[in-house]
Parts: sequence; structure tokens; C-alpha cells
Amino acid sequence: MKKMIFSLAAVGLLASCSQNEIQEMTEKSNEIKFSTLNDKVTRAANDTNDPYQVFAKLSNGEVTGDYWFMNETLIPGTANSGTNSDGFNNYTSRDQIQSGNKFYWPANNGWILNFYGFAPAHVYSMLVEDKEYKSLNINYTVPTATEKGDAQEDFTIAIPQSFTDKTKPSGNNVHFQFKHMLSKVTISVDLTKALKDAGYSVSYGAENIHTPSLTVLMVNGTINAMDDTPTWENLTDVAGEGYDSYNDLREPLNEWTTYTGNSNYLILPQSSPHTSISLPVVIKKNGVIVFEGDVTYTIKPDDMASNEFLPGKNYGMNITINGESTTGPDGKPIFGHEIIFSSEVANWDEVTIEKPQPGKPDNN
Repeated sequence: MKKMIFSLAAVGLLASCSQNEIQEMTEKSNEIKFSTLNDKVTRAANDTNDPYQVFAKLSNGEVTGDYWFMNETLIPGTANSGTNSDGFNNYTSRDQIQSGNKFYWPANNGWILNFYGFAPAHVYSMLVEDKEYKSLNINYTVPTATEKGDAQEDFTIAIPQSFTDKTKPSGNNVHFQFKHMLSKVTISVDLTKALKDAGYSVSYGAENIHTPSLTVLMVNGTINAMDDTPTWENLTDVAGEGYDSYNDLREPLNEWTTYTGNSNYLILPQSSPHTSISLPVVIKKNGVIVFEGDVTYTIKPDDMASNEFLPGKNYGMNITINGESTTGPDGKPIFGHEIIFSSEVANWDEVTIEKPQPGKPDNN
């Protein structure tokens, strides 16, 4: 009898729900949700937690829809708490679609939904139009003169996600994992132990107010955000010239770009030789300035493995100054000639001074 009463109560509860409430509950359980993870380290689309752009393409059985099922900007949510050591399960939750639009998993059978993403979302303005919806080619240029400074944007692309009516994710959550597409260069300066033991110290000019600069060749390239493993193509310099570009006189046409304002830069992956680092340093000896100026180092072939900057890698560039260092190629010595000290020890000469004795007449 108790079971019967309980069943009747449940039926009465359902009957009391309006049609709109039932529909809302169904829609909510079928709504597409998003979360992000950045290389299993940062729980966001990129290191600066920027909004990211999501595209989705729907194929329905034998009929392929050549249109974007979804093209939206998402705002990152908050990080979940958890104890998973690699952070993979502690990704952000409740990422919100900026426009307020809602999207739902198809209710029919035989569909395929492919999801793509990149961050930051404003890179959308660099997309190359594809009316056949078969690519998301991005003509990317490393930004300069921004509020954050030169080359400070962490550009990432998500590993594409594909689902069917049979593989729809639990919790309806499309879990994006983003990969860094640029190379990070972190610059520091130091002195040899011998110099530091002798009382020398080094800092950036004006007591660390100034920062090192980085001069590179390639600043623009094309990459497809729909690829499983995106690869940079058509690298060019600031003048739009690629590698090995010459004029009629066989003079190189390439122009170099110098990034300033920070001690680390996010650059386009490219060949490393001839890239140069300039450091505005002040060297002191027991608090007294003995050198102030720019020290430049140009990366030589075989300084780096494979002679190239690779995407997703952080290169720590530590410039160590010794007593024989110069300000750069064909530059002046930083310390000048070494001061050499020597000394000699000799026995005291024995000097006998003859004094006249009292009472003795002088021979003269």
C-alpha cells in the first residue's frame, strides 16, 4: 500500500509540472557544454585565460550540412577543485557562450558533430574565408605595440573533437585541450662565479627598469585550426618576404623585427640562427658602475638543437658575461684588459754607518 501511495504521489508530481517546465528540463539535459584545458597544465584556453572561439560542423547521416552549426565566442569559467595530479580532470567548468545563444545535441540518429577552437577569440579577424567550410586557415601575425607589449599573446589551437549520436560525451561536455602554437623565449643575464666572487653584480639598465629585446626574422604565418596536428606554413617577415628572398642584385630582401618591453616573448616558430638578443645592462663593482650599455648576442648555428624554435617550447636564454666578453660581434670589451697584480720580496740590505768615536782625533 505504501508503494502504491508513493507511485501515485510521483505521478501527481509529474502531472503538476507544466509542459514548459518539462521541455526546459529536457533541453537543459541535452544542452552542449564546454570546458577547457591548456596542455594539461593551465585550466584555460591559453595562459592569459582569454575568451576563445568555437566552431562546430554538423553532418547528418547521408546529408552533409556545409555550414557552421556553431560559430561562437566563449568566456572561460572557473576551475574545479580536485586532487588529480596532472590536472586533466580539474578543467574549467561552466564556460559561457558570450552571445547567450544555446546549442543542443541533435535528437535524431546518424549525426556527426566536429568541434574546433582557438584562443584568443579576436584571432577570428585573421581567418581566411573558406566558403566550402573545409578549413579554418588563420593568417596570423605576432602582435606588437599592445597594452601588454610586443609579442605577448599566447596563441593556442584546440585538438579537434568529433562526436556521433553513439559517442556523445557524458555530461554533454565538449572538453577542449588547447596546444601552444608559438615559441616562448625567456631571457636572463648573469655573471660568471669568478666575477660575482670578486664583488661584481649585473642588472638591467636603470636598476632593472629597462628590458632585453629580441630580434627575429619571421613574424607572419598561416595555420589551419581544423588540422589534428596544425603546422605553420608560408612564413614571412614584416615586409611579406619569405626565406631566401633576393632582389636583382642578389641582395637579401628580408627585414628584421625587434620586440621590446619584456624579458620573455612569444614568437613565431622559425629558424634560430641569426636571431639576436640585446640586453641593456649595468655592471657594478662593489656598488660602483664599471659598465653601462647594450650587450648583444647573436645565436649561431648549432647553438640550439635542430637550429629552430619549435611550437609549444619555452627556451630559456641565459647570457653569462665573463671577463673576456665584448658588447657584441666586433664590439668593445666590457671590462677592458685584466688588471694584473704582482709583487717581489727582497731581504733588507744591511747598512753599516761609521760614526766617529769620542776622544779620537779625526784623521783629516
